Amino acid sequence: MPEDRNPAGDLAAGLAELTELLLSTQDLEEALRHTSDLAARMVPGRPMAGVTLIRGDDAMTVISSKAHVPPVLAARDSDDARLCVEAIRTGRPVWVPDTASEHRWGECPARMLEQGVRSIYSHPLTVTGETQGALSLFWDHLEPLDDRIERTAALIAEQAGMLLTAVITTAQQERLVEQLRAALASRSVIDQALGIVMAQRRCTRERAFAILRTASQNRNVKLVDIAAGIVHSVAGSPPGRTHFDEPR
Repeated sequence: MPEDRNPAGDLAAGLAELTELLLSTQDLEEALRHTSDLAARMVPGRPMAGVTLIRGDDAMTVISSKAHVPPVLAARDSDDARLCVEAIRTGRPVWVPDTASEHRWGECPARMLEQGVRSIYSHPLTVTGETQGALSLFWDHLEPLDDRIERTAALIAEQAGMLLTAVITTAQQERLVEQLRAALASRSVIDQALGIVMAQRRCTRERAFAILRTASQNRNVKLVDIAAGIVHSVAGSPPGRTHFDEPR
């Protein structure tokens, strides 16, 4: 006899797996793929799954590895109303029990039906404190909505939302570090050039900076490039890289 399955244990293991995978990647698309794959594997009825994430004017939809692409894109890109985005807009789950008898969202349900989708469930994702995404599930058969589906989708969406927040925050911090590194490098070059101008002109730091700024404006060249040229002309080589200890 086959071993009895433990749905709760399977879900707990799946969420632990999702946590480990998401925390080990800083690739947003890969993180969404992990989320979609887990949903497709753990939600009753083994649906196709996709995650849509909206950030500003950009939308990214990533589907589970074994999903059929057209149904997911049809739900997202309908000219009448993007069905999957409804959960994001309202912050509430969207349930379509049967695309054959669904009349919301214009022709979108009919297009889904043409792609073989009969039932749809979309659950909002809260990322960085706001509803910015949705976990959407697509069945190729009539799937009655029950507590297991709602509970499983909600748990995956909650966990994914927290972990995606961590992924996005880490990426933002890395960008800030790069910006800080670039700013410090520029500041170092400018300071070297100011010292050279002060020594050559026997002037104050404020006067030396005004000279660099005027040269930058007159030549339509960035101030840091003017400074680098001065350092190069005196030292005989371009400014060296600035030592920078990344914050822990």
